[in-house]
Amino acid sequence: MNQNLKKAKIVHPVDTDNIILDICNNKLGLDIGIRDIGRSHVIGKLKQGRSQVIVRFISYRTRQLVYSNKKTLNGDPNGTFITENLIQFMTNLVKQLATLKYNNKINACWTTDGRIFIKVNANSQKRIINNLNDISDLESDIQQFEERTNINNSEGM
Repeated sequence: MNQNLKKAKIVHPVDTDNIILDICNNKLGLDIGIRDIGRSHVIGKLKQGRSQVIVRFISYRTRQLVYSNKKTLNGDPNGTFITENLIQFMTNLVKQLATLKYNNKINACWTTDGRIFIKVNANSQKRIINNLNDISDLESDIQQFEERTNINNSEGM
């Protein structure tokens, strides 16, 4: 075994409260104190030397303040991001929508208070996604739009 390839040891207990406060105050530019946190802890398995932390804020207002400023973390060099803790069904819907966004089929996808929203393009109204049928309808709408666009482009040649 190569001695240079040692696994990093994670020191437990991890002070997740201070991690949350550091992110909120230093990266998001907020003024949140320890009294704003009800509870926080590591969840899930360690992946590539990183883990997820879940936090419960004392007040809904504090939670919303954090969520409304999470875009500040876009492009964070450490890869830090903030997401809602959704039930598995909703998480799967978000994953499907993330694939559509990655493939440039939709402009944006986000969650607020456990609800999923999308914008097909920058100028469209937001749509709520509740289930798989909504995604199927969305994909059908996208396909019809692409077909109309292709027909219009071929007629213009």
